Amino acid sequence: INAFFSWAEIKYKVDLPSRIKLVKYERALPEFLKPDELDSIYKLCKDEKMLSTFKVYEHTGIRLRELHNCELDITDNGTFIKLRRTKGKRERIIPIPIEIVEDFKRATDGGVYKPDRISKHFSKLRNLAKVGSNKSLHSLRHTFALRKLLELGNIYLVKELLGHSSVTTTQIY
Repeated sequence: INAFFSWAEIKYKVDLPSRIKLVKYERALPEFLKPDELDSIYKLCKDEKMLSTFKVYEHTGIRLRELHNCELDITDNGTFIKLRRTKGKRERIIPIPIEIVEDFKRATDGGVYKPDRISKHFSKLRNLAKVGSNKSLHSLRHTFALRKLLELGNIYLVKELLGHSSVTTTQIY
């Protein structure tokens, strides 16, 4: 707002009111899902492909739309998901636990569910499981980040796994 007023004063040579004081607000902290909350949600899921989709998000930390632009890569060095066309516009490689590979195949077989369908189904199950309404599908990403931070103890590695351009964003987690 202040930048606009400065521009308008210069461009149109008008005298505008003094600068506006911007209001700072508390940013909500990320929501994590506890193991018992995940179990409650997963037990209610009758659609095997949807359940597999949720597990892929939980164990890889990918963003909702990234499942549509990835492929499985099994090498001698491990099993990975290669992400193309990510939010940061760069390719990202994420290790995937071997026990989640079948879930990945099931989630992507015959095409991935549309993002809205995945998100709405998760919200429906979350409500049925009586898990806090502030927890969403994106909370699976936050849960992944917290687990990795505790496991690795290195915020820079977690930053890379999540595809953040700055460690400042990862520090929020």
